[in-house]
Amino acid sequence: MPRRSKWKRVPADNDDSDDDEPVDKVTEVQRAIEMSKSEVQRAINKTIERGDKLDDLEDKADTLQTEAQIFQRQARNVHRRMCWQNMKMKLIFLVLFAIVGVFIYFVYFHPK
Repeated sequence: MPRRSKWKRVPADNDDSDDDEPVDKVTEVQRAIEMSKSEVQRAINKTIERGDKLDDLEDKADTLQTEAQIFQRQARNVHRRMCWQNMKMKLIFLVLFAIVGVFIYFVYFHPK
């Protein structure tokens, strides 16, 4: 019975033995599996990152919606305040104009 060496045999360049084909096929399959695993892992990582980005985007959209509602409420209040201020100014000018008109009437046109 031949004795087996504990060292792996390195084939020569011109050696066309069939013993190396199963090792090459196994190595090739292992490489394909490793490549597939790395691609799947990369896809999973991208999916997780995309999910995180979507969560961040959703949070920003919610914040923007809340800020838009606050802005709309404040804009409505400012609009009402400006309308009242405008109305007050018109009334003040009307009263002043009426007082001046009455004064002019009694000073220049009213018979004594």
